[in-house]
Amino acid sequence: MLFIRTKVSIILLFLFIPFVFGKKSRIKKEINTITVFENKTKKNSFVRQDSDYKYVIFDASNCFWTKSLYELLMSFRKNMKIPFKGYLELLQSGISYALGTLNAKKGYETFFKYSKSMSKDDIKVKCRLVWEKNCKNYIYKDAFEKLEKHKKDGLKTIVVDAGISPLYDDLIKTYKFDYSFFSYLEFKNGMSTGKLKGYPCSNKHKYEMVRKLIEDDLNGSLNDVIFYGNSHNDIPLLEKVGKPIAVNPSTKLRNRARKMGWKILNFSEVKKN
Repeated sequence: MLFIRTKVSIILLFLFIPFVFGKKSRIKKEINTITVFENKTKKNSFVRQDSDYKYVIFDASNCFWTKSLYELLMSFRKNMKIPFKGYLELLQSGISYALGTLNAKKGYETFFKYSKSMSKDDIKVKCRLVWEKNCKNYIYKDAFEKLEKHKKDGLKTIVVDAGISPLYDDLIKTYKFDYSFFSYLEFKNGMSTGKLKGYPCSNKHKYEMVRKLIEDDLNGSLNDVIFYGNSHNDIPLLEKVGKPIAVNPSTKLRNRARKMGWKILNFSEVKKN
């Protein structure tokens, strides 16, 4: 009888051991799960306010003003003599841009080769006309208000765009941006060569221009940057900044923004002068 009781006790013990350790394992797993959840909650509970950043960047086209870069270039083009063949080349560039396959430097030089031999002063005059007709009265109200708020918070302000620099002279003077990056025409003896100086302020080149300013010149960090971008060409920079914001985004940028969880804003109302 004793032998039978002992045998039963051993069997029960072996049956009970997995239950005990299994229960401990489950309890440990539940504790770990709760700990991870609490850590996540603590991590997410700290949300940086805009005033916690040091720099803010605005793309100009379709982001600070309602006009696209294409519209600005077409407005500028009206003051240049372009043969019919040139319009076909511009159309091809426009299609390539929409498809995201445009070689930006080649596209620009296709357009600006017709500015060859124009004086620097003449180009500035034509760009001033573009500002007066197509930009001055087409500033987004939301963009302007955000710019003013960021200035009050003490952020350094930067404007970027892929157009040639004289197109933005009045924008910088009127809204007092601290820094700016654009594309630059090449001049020799005061006359346009029809080519760009370096690369357009677009895609990875825009990112590198901004990175150099923030990290090398100002000894800052891209993690302290808010960037309002509107094009798929802004993705390389949006991926690196602390607070990426897609404004009136292209389809490709909208898809990326949704995937990455970036904030998406839609500006529409124009600022009253």
